[in-house]
Amino acid sequence: MADVTDPMDAFIDEQRRIVRTEEAQDARNDKLASIGSGEIFPAGFVILQQAGSSHRIKFNVIVAVTKDDLVVLNADIRRDRDGEIGRIRKADVTAVRMLDEAGNPIAMTQSRDVLELDEPEHSYVVAVNERVGDATVAHAFVFRSLSVADEARRDFERNLPTTA
Repeated sequence: MADVTDPMDAFIDEQRRIVRTEEAQDARNDKLASIGSGEIFPAGFVILQQAGSSHRIKFNVIVAVTKDDLVVLNADIRRDRDGEIGRIRKADVTAVRMLDEAGNPIAMTQSRDVLELDEPEHSYVVAVNERVGDATVAHAFVFRSLSVADEARRDFERNLPTTA
């Protein structure tokens, strides 16, 4: 005999999912307001090492721009409502560079569309160098699309002090 489910149960489950998503969005909006975010932009994926482990975790991230910082947030609000992964002090950014998946600089001399059509299976990196004490740390934001990576590079650069 076939399993009969009540359509009302599916409706109620869907309504609960919608409420959880709205609550998560409200919590994220509260977070953005509390840090004084004036803008957000997508920043691809970052891969972070878990503390005390060789295990790495990939996060789809956004960047919230505050007066002093670029705040990196987990883009998945349902899993992580607060979402703060880290901060990059704007004043400490020394460079923003576009790199290919091998770490080589990309010279944007050709049309982005031509490059993207010629090499659709490549990853592109926006490297944001940050001065931390006497060292420089490179934060890598990874994209599957060159045009999206280039747009993120411009977003990073536009939100930095003019001396960076």
